[in-house]
Formats: sequence, C-alpha cells, structure tokens
Amino acid sequence: IGLAFILGPASGALLGIYGGFDLAVKFTVVVTAINLVIACRSLDESLSSMPGPADGGSDWRAYLRILFSPVIVLVLLGQFALTLAFMGWNTTFALWANLRLGYAQKHTGWAFSWLAVGFFLASWKTRSYAKDPGNSFIGGVVGCGLMCLGLLAHQIVNSTAGLLAPLFGIGFGYAMSEIVFQTLISVHSPKALQGSLLGSLSASQALARAAAPAATGYLFDLAPSGDSGFAY
Repeated sequence: IGLAFILGPASGALLGIYGGFDLAVKFTVVVTAINLVIACRSLDESLSSMPGPADGGSDWRAYLRILFSPVIVLVLLGQFALTLAFMGWNTTFALWANLRLGYAQKHTGWAFSWLAVGFFLASWKTRSYAKDPGNSFIGGVVGCGLMCLGLLAHQIVNSTAGLLAPLFGIGFGYAMSEIVFQTLISVHSPKALQGSLLGSLSASQALARAAAPAATGYLFDLAPSGDSGFAY
C-alpha cells in the first residue's frame, strides 16, 4: 500500500505533464477496471463454508459491550480525529499549494509522492515497534505529534524546500498512528470480536473521510484574507 501511495501521485504527475488531466483520469479508470476483473476472477468468498453463530443476540451484546468500553471509544475517536485532519489536508492541499507556492498539477503530484515516502517508511520500518503494545503510548505521541507539527508548519512554509519536512512528517506520523490504533483495538478486544472491532475502526475512518472535505473547505472560506494556512 505504501509503495502504491508513492507511485500513484508520481504517475498522475507524469500523465498530467504529457496528457493533461483527462489522461490521468482515463488511466485511473483503466487500472481500477483491471483490478476489478482480477478480483472477480481470483478471489473466493472466504466465509462461504463457515457456520454462522449459534446465538446472534449474545454476539451482538458482547460486541456492543466491548465497542462502548472507554478504551475502544477513545481509540475510535482518536482514529476519527486523525483521519479527519489528514483527509481535510489531503483534499485541500492542491488549493493551498496553488495559492501559497503557485503549484500546478504536476507539482502537487510530486509533493504527494514525497508525502508517501514518509508513509511507506513508517509502514515498513516502524511496524514491529508500533505493533508492540508496550510502545503504544510513545508511538501514538510520536505519530500524532509529527502530523500536528507538519500541519502547523504550513503557516510558515514559503518554498518547496521548506515544505519537504512537513510533508514527510504528515505521511510518517499518519501511518505510524494508524498502526498504533490497530494494535490497541487488537489488544483490548477478545479474539472472536477483533474482526468486527477492526471493522468499526475502519468505519470511523470512512466517516472522517466523508466529513473532512466539507469541514476543511468551510475553514478555507472562514480564513482571514491572505491566510491560506488557516484551515491547517
């Protein structure tokens, strides 16, 4: 996934240079269609032969009891807040970069590729550290802290060179924090319900992805004149 985060924006930047936005969109449609065909032909239904639970009601009661435990609620809220910040930034960065640095499509593509280098390195190099429950506190503070610093630095960035460290910090911090939140869900939930609770974690991310563009766009409209970094 981390490698795809690097190659995706870089491909978009190159396609934008040589074929414009239309070519980049067509490339995305073709790749998605190929992926759909491969998935339909190659992936079997993994749960087709598994017996269902004997008592669905008790399963739901156990799930809800764990879901609303203080630790799980805090993890879900943390993941929601983290994703809201990241996706709000992600969906408005092109506008910010154009206003502050005069970026065109190709420049934004390369910027996202550099961000993805941080994401890739965190996913690759820190996974064993962040997956250790004993490191959850430090890993969470470091991950969320790097994201906060990266976003705050947008207030003072005035060049591409000054943007490199904030972009890397956002990508690295977001990936590391995600691993920590997944670890906390696994540690604080029974094995039989880990899949359901990890699904709830993904649902909190999806909700944040839906709300982030509108919320951040509204903050852009509220920004004082000339302060393009206000939303971040």
